[in-house]
Amino acid sequence: MDVLVPSRPSVSPGPGVTPGIGVPRAAAVFIAAAGASLFLAIAATHVFNKDEIEHIHAAWLVSTGLAPYRDFFEHHHPLMWNLYAIVLPWLGQHGWVLLVFRAITFCQVAAIAVLTHRLARATVGDRTAGLSLALLATMSAFGRDGLLIRPDTPQALCVVAAAFVLARSKLRSRDAGVAGTLLGLGFLFSLKALVTIAVIGPLLLAWLFRRRVGVPFLLAMAGACLAPIGLYLVYLIASGSFRDYYLANWLLNVDITAGQRSASLTPGYALWFNFPFWIIGLGGAAWWLFRAGATPAQQVVAVNAIGTIAILVALGRTENRSILVAVPFVSIAAAAAFDAILRWLRLSHWTSACVLVALTVTPVVDLTRWLPRTHRRQLEVVDFVLRETSGGDLVYDGNCSFNLFRRDPDYFWFHPTLGDHTLGKTAAAARIRSALALRMSRTSYDACDLLRTTTPRIVFTVAADPVACGLEPRYERTPYQGMWRRRL
Repeated sequence: MDVLVPSRPSVSPGPGVTPGIGVPRAAAVFIAAAGASLFLAIAATHVFNKDEIEHIHAAWLVSTGLAPYRDFFEHHHPLMWNLYAIVLPWLGQHGWVLLVFRAITFCQVAAIAVLTHRLARATVGDRTAGLSLALLATMSAFGRDGLLIRPDTPQALCVVAAAFVLARSKLRSRDAGVAGTLLGLGFLFSLKALVTIAVIGPLLLAWLFRRRVGVPFLLAMAGACLAPIGLYLVYLIASGSFRDYYLANWLLNVDITAGQRSASLTPGYALWFNFPFWIIGLGGAAWWLFRAGATPAQQVVAVNAIGTIAILVALGRTENRSILVAVPFVSIAAAAAFDAILRWLRLSHWTSACVLVALTVTPVVDLTRWLPRTHRRQLEVVDFVLRETSGGDLVYDGNCSFNLFRRDPDYFWFHPTLGDHTLGKTAAAARIRSALALRMSRTSYDACDLLRTTTPRIVFTVAADPVACGLEPRYERTPYQGMWRRRL
């Protein structure tokens, strides 16, 4: 295995490696290019997830001067909204703004791919770095969820960049500041970055014991990580948002995680379509993790692959968007293990290429199933709402379906899922809002009373039903199902 996975990048095969054996680079490049083309098509055409509308609306609220947690409900970390809020005023208020941020997300995915390739070169050498990209580009969780406008993608970018810095053959003092800052920024993008910090910490202590790093390096890295977090903590306290931040981002998310733990060991959707990917990748990472002669780069990849998945399974957060951060590391380990297996079997280039295609064709076909579901109708609805309302009108969406650039009538303008509900959508939403209000010590309310007192211009029946509230004379149906418009 030492020969098959060199500790330093090497363009040519090492001693003892037979030319003409293993996966040809042309096959890996072709599959990676096919996956990248699918990613681009999905980013440009696929229907928008409600989380994407949620995050752009939150960014717009921030751009108007509102403070998250204090002025409107959110249970995610804020850095993405703060950055996007800078861009939004320059774009105007149009449905196609969503496409701009999809393009930004695609660039983030491309940056993750570039860093994965460079990290693979430092870990397994040039010979199989291209193969890691081919596996990454055909991973369903990476293609389906990485392209959505969510903080998970920029968080993953920060994590992979930090891992690339720590994987250097010889660490410099400034590397501590860079890696620590990246992890701190990753935390401000998403609370899930704590998982990465939890798996990197023990590795750094092991390096300290083996004298790869010193105490000053660890202190510098910890300080760099805590600096951006500390600055934001000061802002939360100064703006009066800390209490609501703590309740929404910590206590509420603990409740959500606890509700999902029972299903944590259930194989997810991405597992079935990428079963060989996970088995080979986690197996290769385990080999590096417990192998005495593993290089620092291999150790970084291994702990981020196995440690991240193990913690997420234990917490019950095995949905695609959470495991996204582990996918680049698993793809590197899978590439090294796959190449080693093929060379051990002494398969020819052509046979190896056929095996690679056979393993990746199923997830590629899975990705193509996303293409027919386009966002044309959604953008039409968003633009309809913008035409029917003015800047001062309220829009009662309640489900992050179409409201991007209008104020909401209530603090709880959307709600996460809390448990199973057998009631209809409107009644279930009311129950969840009441539960949120109780947990966050805010006044509960009746949706119909809110509708009567605020008279929003547009109402979605998931939030409140004008007919059930006895307000049908004030509202009329629109051409879109479940949407009502207040009569002028």
